[in-house]
Amino acid sequence: MMLLLHGRDPIPAVLAVMYVIGCLAAVFVWLSGPGGWQGALLAVFALDWAAGTVANAARSTRAYYAELPDWVSVLFVAIHVFEVPILWWLADGTGLFGWMLLLLTIKMALFICGQIEMRTRKE
Repeated sequence: MMLLLHGRDPIPAVLAVMYVIGCLAAVFVWLSGPGGWQGALLAVFALDWAAGTVANAARSTRAYYAELPDWVSVLFVAIHVFEVPILWWLADGTGLFGWMLLLLTIKMALFICGQIEMRTRKE
């Protein structure tokens, strides 16, 4: 399971940055979100997406996913695309939706570009 989060043999500094950024994003969303269970779920999404943004920029994650079959990358992107309507519903029309959508878009762009780069260089 940990391989899916940050690849094989990540640098400890990258792990630290990944988890610190993820926790900061979760706290920010919790404090500025709707509160209750919706705010808690949004904070979990923020943690995942912020930490994932850092992870997707790391060589260890890009290399690990490039070793897997193509369908795994497609599934990864599809799962995150299907999270957008859930985000819309949870954010309840607040400005938080835009910020979190931007974060998710950056995360997915880093993932897709990283996979294109790694798979192109592999060939």
